[in-house]
Amino acid sequence: NRDSEEALRLTEKEMASRPGIWTQDARAWALYRAGRATEARALSTAATRLGTPDASLLYHHGAILMATGDRVAGVKLVQKAQAKAGKANATKTQVAKIKAAKIKKAAAKAKAGLVRKGVQAKTTVRH
Repeated sequence: NRDSEEALRLTEKEMASRPGIWTQDARAWALYRAGRATEARALSTAATRLGTPDASLLYHHGAILMATGDRVAGVKLVQKAQAKAGKANATKTQVAKIKAAKIKKAAAKAKAGLVRKGVQAKTTVRH
């Protein structure tokens, strides 16, 4: 995002070797960030032609549509992207909470086991 010219150079090179939807999206976004939204629109449309339900593809396409005058369709796509991203983040948060709870439980069990072993070891030493 910081170096538009570098992003344009890299995505142009990538388009020559791998012109799939992800490269089209990257190139479209680089064009958009460089102030070339009109050029970006065709690539962004091509990148979303398969209906891939990816939040970043939808967001990029929506932003590009808004920048090229199709505000209604653009806003709908950005909102859809945000909803998808929210669900993905919520799922990741839930998974993280479950993992944290399991780790906490395992740590408590391990600590309890060490305490028992420590007590037994102290008892053994005293005899």
